[in-house]
Amino acid sequence: MAPTIDGWLDEPAWKAAASADSFWQQRPDEGQPASAPTQVLVTYTEYALYVGFRCEEPVEVFHKALGRDVSLTADDYFVVVLDPFLDRQNGVFFQINPNGARTDEEFRAEGNLRNRDWDGIWSAAAQITDRGWQGEIEIPWRTIRFPRSDLLSMGVNFERQRRVVNEQSHWSAIPRQYSVFRVSDAGRISGLRGIRPSRNTQFRPYALSRVDRGDGGERGSFDRDRWKSSFEVGGDVKISVTSNYTVDLTVNTDFAEVEVDDELVNLTRFPLFFPEKREFFLEKANLFDFGSPLNRLFYSRKVGLRGPNLTVPIDYGVRATGKTGSTDVGILFVQQGGVSDRRFGVVRVKQDLGERSNVGAMMVSRNSEGESFHRAYGLDADLNPTDALLVSLYAAFTDDEGDSRDSRTWGGRARWSHRLGVLTLLHESLGINYRPVVGFAPRDSTESTAIGWEFTPEPNWSWIRRFENQGFISWFDRSLPDEATGVVHRRFESRAIHVNPVIVGPSEQRLSFFWERDFERLFDVFVPEGRGGVVYPVGDYSFDYFGLSVESDPSRTLNGSVETEFGEYYDGDRTTVRLNGRFRAAPHWTFELTYETNHLEREDAGGAMQKVDLNVLRTRLAWDLDNHFGVKIFTQFNGGADTIISQLRAHWIFGDESDAFFVVTDQREDATYDYAPRRGEWVLKLGYARAW
Repeated sequence: MAPTIDGWLDEPAWKAAASADSFWQQRPDEGQPASAPTQVLVTYTEYALYVGFRCEEPVEVFHKALGRDVSLTADDYFVVVLDPFLDRQNGVFFQINPNGARTDEEFRAEGNLRNRDWDGIWSAAAQITDRGWQGEIEIPWRTIRFPRSDLLSMGVNFERQRRVVNEQSHWSAIPRQYSVFRVSDAGRISGLRGIRPSRNTQFRPYALSRVDRGDGGERGSFDRDRWKSSFEVGGDVKISVTSNYTVDLTVNTDFAEVEVDDELVNLTRFPLFFPEKREFFLEKANLFDFGSPLNRLFYSRKVGLRGPNLTVPIDYGVRATGKTGSTDVGILFVQQGGVSDRRFGVVRVKQDLGERSNVGAMMVSRNSEGESFHRAYGLDADLNPTDALLVSLYAAFTDDEGDSRDSRTWGGRARWSHRLGVLTLLHESLGINYRPVVGFAPRDSTESTAIGWEFTPEPNWSWIRRFENQGFISWFDRSLPDEATGVVHRRFESRAIHVNPVIVGPSEQRLSFFWERDFERLFDVFVPEGRGGVVYPVGDYSFDYFGLSVESDPSRTLNGSVETEFGEYYDGDRTTVRLNGRFRAAPHWTFELTYETNHLEREDAGGAMQKVDLNVLRTRLAWDLDNHFGVKIFTQFNGGADTIISQLRAHWIFGDESDAFFVVTDQREDATYDYAPRRGEWVLKLGYARAW
């Protein structure tokens, strides 16, 4: 008999459940028994896994967060991690706090690749009692993938946080340099019999009504346009071909409910990376990761987007993912419509080698009529020769019609972990004709090397919990072809030396200082943010700058941070101030404010002073009625781009992840500071999820 998920452990099923009650501290006293008792109960039926828990708390239960997929780090929480294939590398993560707020993730390579935006179908509830708090979690077997067998074993671990003393403990002990995602140290659930998950076919149709005007284009286009209305239908279908292979189909895909990107100040010469937020591209997204943060062979935001917050229609898409034995397979195909009619394809294979190593291959393609056919191919590997050492290697090349000379890239990273810190060494090379047009590589034609370190002793003194002494040294060479002879010359371009000691208090308060010395060789004139006022000519620059930041206890009702950076910037000066504040009237209201100002100035060759101020202000007001309904109002002002973007987003979750969205977006932009409207949109979207 399955228990009722209401947070009370009073059903007969819990009396016969398997029990675990020995938890071991990871922090603050590694290896010692947890300071307060935790009892975990596990049972299952042919359709779902059930986890119940009792967390005794003699001091205070922290329970501020409410809603879905919100940060729970400032609260008490309980976590279940499953390794369904028992491959000791990959799994799923489920987290709940005393208010019943839930978060979940998929992860690979023991947390080195995490998909925080994955949303599985599961349910949970929690209750605060006179002895602490307790809860129940139901995870349907159809939500996770596992090998088909009459007798199953899975990796499992549980984590508890007591926020009042900032203690993290686990059922299966984990060294403090690792996280709960380290499933090679997880325990095991054995003897699972008679599991009969449904085929897990999910149908998610949607209906959408939109009223919009303008497209964010040139001044006056909004006035010339008229409000126009439209009605759209589409949907997604998820078909579990087997218990470990799933095919996802999407038709007339729409992402109107996705929150707008953050406005950022970019003081580098290279494009910024923005995270993926669209649901179709999020599930199993980490399977399609290849390369490094500065060299991604596939970047899903190159599909269906033409710049921040501007979409391109997607006619249909197919994604197939799964695992056979020790082999992961992923296939993605998307037909992009509209004026940018293109077809995108990705094939990914990863083969496990032992418990924590793997090798893989990837192919990416983009083609359409009227442009060259682009392909990219790559091989990679993650190797664990020892328990503390991870070595990651990759090599790839791009193949565009008429462009094949020196189109390769390769790189590697070695990461050595110890309880006192981490040492990282990496090297990457990008050829002069390496062009990952469906990827992300902010620097091209470069050879780079970096050494990074973290020294993190934890004395657990009364006022200092630990030190986080961090730093890195990096340098870049650029390959430049001679226009007359075609001979490629390598020239030193950039170097950075960064030292960042951090003091962490007993409740995660932080005091941080850094010093950085940079060298930059400009081959082209550099104008920050493309705005006039300050222009840095071609030449060599060496400069130092410093930073100081203070962050308060994040669990407090009012908390925040103050950061300042000051010093030289190329041949001038820079002063940066960042203010972050959050007020939380638990559990329903949260107000956040972020302000950043950057003042740049330099003296030009004629003795005239050049100046520019680049500012960003973001405010976010969130109201959560409960864990199923919430409203967010998000406003951003970018002084550098003279842009104001506002969005109201109401979200209601009902049934098994069915939901409704009401979204209003307003964009205003004008260099003359009258902030005339450029784009407006009102959307009502209803999506219905049905699984069988």
